[in-house]
Amino acid sequence: MKRILLALLTAVILFPLLFTSCTDINSDEITSNPNSIEGVWKNKDNDNYFVSFNGKGFYSAFLADEFIDSGEYTIAGKNIYCNNSYFGRETIYTIKSISDAELIVDLRYVDVYGKVQNLSMEFIKIDMKPASQRNPLAGKSCSWNNSAFGKVTMFFSTYCSGIKSATKGSAAQYPYNIFYVYIGDKMYYQLLRDSSTQIPTIGGWTSDFSVECMKVNLNPDSSIRLVNIDL
Repeated sequence: MKRILLALLTAVILFPLLFTSCTDINSDEITSNPNSIEGVWKNKDNDNYFVSFNGKGFYSAFLADEFIDSGEYTIAGKNIYCNNSYFGRETIYTIKSISDAELIVDLRYVDVYGKVQNLSMEFIKIDMKPASQRNPLAGKSCSWNNSAFGKVTMFFSTYCSGIKSATKGSAAQYPYNIFYVYIGDKMYYQLLRDSSTQIPTIGGWTSDFSVECMKVNLNPDSSIRLVNIDL
């Protein structure tokens, strides 16, 4: 009888430990086990929002209607520091809980208006390849005709930046900078006057800071075709 009680007591003590070790990773261990954060995580409350960490220290995210982010990340304790060199800003994820399937974080970021924002977000892991600094858009362009603006071109100069320009009317004098993130077959982007000031409504363009999305079709000749997607 004593043996049975001892076995039951041991099982009661060990079961929570076994369950935790199988399904949850202590956030204190992120530094020693950086692979636990790798992957693509989709926000539970909005299917469009995501955060992506690859195994080479590169990060991309879409976290709010007017906020996309990309750059290098480092891990220290419970915090993930993501540095966006384009804007010169830092986004910090404080891990509250992480498992093979779920990620809960407190998030601190600087929005496009220069204001510090704080969010608590829950993500689930999805089966998608993380974003990479090497993407098929860099160095390519896509053009189409517009009755008001003539030939409109989006040129992607690097992994995260580009220019939108036009050939007709006053819009031809006001090309916009593009900041974008690329993941899967989609490109999420914002139009900016430059990397620090708000976008005006000028030259016939009517725009704001809202994140737009396009599906990227890669043609056999390595050219690209962009198709608008409603978010």
